[in-house]
Amino acid sequence: MVTFRVTPHPAEATALDGQTQARTLYSVGAEGVAGEAVPVFLGVAMDQSGSMSGQKLEAAKQALTNLLHQIPPTDDIVVHITLFSSAAHELAPPVTGRQLGAQLAELTRRIGRIEAGGATSLGSGLRVALGASARYANHVRRVLMITDGKQEGAEPIGDAYDMAKALAQAGLRVDAWGVGNGWEADQLRTIAHSTGGEADVIPDARHLGEAVAQLFADVQSTKASDVRLVLNTPKGTTIRSVRQVYPSVQERAARQVSEQQWVIPIGALGQEEPKFVVEIATPARNVGIPFRMLVPNVIYAQGGTDHTDELDRTAWFFVRWVATPAEVRMDPELSRFTGEEEITSLSQEGFALLDMGAVEEATAKLNAALRKAEQINSPQAAILGAVVNPQTGRLTSTDSNAAVNKTGKLHTGKTGKLLSGTGKLPPSGP
Repeated sequence: MVTFRVTPHPAEATALDGQTQARTLYSVGAEGVAGEAVPVFLGVAMDQSGSMSGQKLEAAKQALTNLLHQIPPTDDIVVHITLFSSAAHELAPPVTGRQLGAQLAELTRRIGRIEAGGATSLGSGLRVALGASARYANHVRRVLMITDGKQEGAEPIGDAYDMAKALAQAGLRVDAWGVGNGWEADQLRTIAHSTGGEADVIPDARHLGEAVAQLFADVQSTKASDVRLVLNTPKGTTIRSVRQVYPSVQERAARQVSEQQWVIPIGALGQEEPKFVVEIATPARNVGIPFRMLVPNVIYAQGGTDHTDELDRTAWFFVRWVATPAEVRMDPELSRFTGEEEITSLSQEGFALLDMGAVEEATAKLNAALRKAEQINSPQAAILGAVVNPQTGRLTSTDSNAAVNKTGKLHTGKTGKLLSGTGKLPPSGP
């Protein structure tokens, strides 16, 4: 069985009184049982079109040869090589690591005889790889597509996109690599991201062998396949968006399966722990009480059967509503992956200065935080806008006094009101 680590950052978010949105960053990792291997199908779809001639093709051929020599003699790993140009064909049928020893010399000769020619039909390569993987539905199935070009010939790019969707529906992940600089970034990203894979760049073909070796090491480290993060929510709470922020940045879909349950497909888990920013919409609750918003569990495939890992309370996500903007706290891990580190720092400095009565300096810090939040459409803009007037850049005439007063009480323990003109506590009476 597999043990999963699902960690929210923060475990308890703060939201301003009346606010109806909140976010957390979920990290998802797994540990397999020692000695229990996850069977893997690794397909390589390699471009052999005319533009690959020369150093790029020679580097790709060497990378394939090196890969074959890396594969251990086991039935748990299956490798398959597809060659594509104007059309596609397989170099040889899929072969296990155990079978590879008897076929290695012949496969190496075939790789050495590969020549470049024709146009680039990305969809044809994906189509052959999908067909070859069909017998291995119980394996973790990965496809690496290597190309130096963009879609050419009679088939439109939509054909490649349709094939990528077909691979995704069958549970395969495609990583698309562009070698050199003649490829089309949007095409590679669309193909890879629609399957939960990554698009990457190999500027110098000489580094292709090392990159393929690293990918195979990642494939070998697979702990679980067809992983799905299931998020259970209270009634009236919905998931507005899910964005993967590590190891690649891409939008993810949360499929609603019932009024209170959502499923996020993750795919295979290896050494890296993917991270996802989950944004929810929920009715505002009473101030001061933490409310449970997300209760996750994990479903994964093993041996052709789905298993569920019921997670403990450390995976739950809570939201607590607070009365003043100064009480809103951003988690450093979340800020780091949403590009809000500077906004968080400026906000904290601004509210600290406000506590000290340095109104002018505080206003400058909070105004700078607000402008940066507006630039990246951060939810922090709504919180900062309750203190700083977005039009004038000054403390708002009504909310500022409340913010100053409540912040002063919160941090000094005093009940006297701050003077609205100076932002300082009045002198204490006898």
